[in-house]
Amino acid sequence: MNNNPQSTSSDNEVPARKAILSQNWQAIQHKTAMDKTRQGSLIQAFIGLLEENFRAQHSPVFYAESLNITKSYLRKTCNLVVGVSTAECISIRLSLEACKLLEDPTFTIAEIGHQLGFDNPNYFYRFFKKRLGMTAKAHRNGLT
Repeated sequence: MNNNPQSTSSDNEVPARKAILSQNWQAIQHKTAMDKTRQGSLIQAFIGLLEENFRAQHSPVFYAESLNITKSYLRKTCNLVVGVSTAECISIRLSLEACKLLEDPTFTIAEIGHQLGFDNPNYFYRFFKKRLGMTAKAHRNGLT
């Protein structure tokens, strides 16, 4: 999963960035499903919790505590099973959902940030720009 959505540069920039995020998320889900070890089962549980809670819970500590393990053990296990950290899994999932929500013009960017659990719109703006290398507004404009 070395594909960085920030490294894409072309006329199809927005769809390419979303495709990379989608591929990364699918790779995480596939690797987790294929790993039948105890660690794989743990990461399957983490991914299930993440799917249920990613809009409200962005902290790896929440997921570790929910699984009754340490944050460090969850990070190490996540790196072992899927090749990325717990925080990166959370960020990929949030970024993918943000891209999906930006396709609907009925919501403002601030409302989308709020739907994704960002109390302050500026936190969402910064998160999106850092993760995708462009503003949410530029991303949305690139969809039209």
